[in-house]
Amino acid sequence: MAAGIGLVGALTRQPLIVSFIAVGLVAGPSALDVVRSDAQIDLLSELGIAVLLFLVGIKLDVKLIRSLGVVSVTTGLGQVIFTA
Repeated sequence: MAAGIGLVGALTRQPLIVSFIAVGLVAGPSALDVVRSDAQIDLLSELGIAVLLFLVGIKLDVKLIRSLGVVSVTTGLGQVIFTA
């Protein structure tokens, strides 16, 4: 199912994350009900998040992170202080 929806996503030039989300919707209890157990849903959601974070990590540019580091830290600390 993932390969089929992934192929359709690739042919329509959609990002891979869109295909991942579509597989989750189709396989879940709201559509085809392939995955029924709460334990299975929890496991698949954790695996999906791990794969998503891995893909995001692969595409990160180290130079961009270094150039935005000071701005990100300042903004993050400002938000935490403001929220507190």
